[in-house]
Amino acid sequence: MDHPDAPKSCLYSKITRYIELDEFNARYLEELEAGEEVYPARRRLRRAKEKADALYIVRRGWLYSVRYLGGDRRHVKGLHFPGDVIGLSDVTLEACSADLITATDVTLCPLPKANLSAMFVNAPRIAGILFAFAAIESLIVSERLAVVSRLNAEGRIAHLLMQIHARLAVTRDIPDNWLPMPLSQEVIGDAVSLTQAYVNRSLKELEDQGLILRRDQGVELLDPERLKAIGEFEDRFQSIDSSWLPT
Repeated sequence: MDHPDAPKSCLYSKITRYIELDEFNARYLEELEAGEEVYPARRRLRRAKEKADALYIVRRGWLYSVRYLGGDRRHVKGLHFPGDVIGLSDVTLEACSADLITATDVTLCPLPKANLSAMFVNAPRIAGILFAFAAIESLIVSERLAVVSRLNAEGRIAHLLMQIHARLAVTRDIPDNWLPMPLSQEVIGDAVSLTQAYVNRSLKELEDQGLILRRDQGVELLDPERLKAIGEFEDRFQSIDSSWLPT
């Protein structure tokens, strides 16, 4: 249940989809997002091997994390949307594991890693749910690797579209199953190990089959159930087991 005077940030919306927050925790979360940094689209915010001394709460916009594998090869290891906390997977590392790039204009709230110890003491319920989000993030990566290893191009794209849909739906309504799509076909391909040409061909194939419609700088999912089947997608975002979280 939302506290009546609670802040309405995307992270607050994401957390309270799964658990209740009392007034103290709601205010604690508000303080975490007190500082804002605004960046334009297509800006590299940090590089791999730079010191990992902060996490970022995404208030607005899309970003992606990318690793360069040598030559022109690269792998998009993570996509980041409003309500996400970037850097949870790197919290045990001294250096960043990937470059962080903005796909759109973004608003971020930096969270110094040094502040996490106080969070575990003063707001263990929030610390616990962030730990849960980190576990889901790890599962997303492993499932995408499995998808890449066994599905054809159309299946990989279908899986990615359904995953984006499910993640956005945690913090917002999605009328008509329409998704904005600010990601380039190159970024999409790097997320599912396909060339840009294969991404374009696969999107056209899904459209020809009546499964999607590209319009208004986005993608409408015309048949989500078939897309789930083709992409072997299981929604991990609708609910989580919160029984173990501190009260």
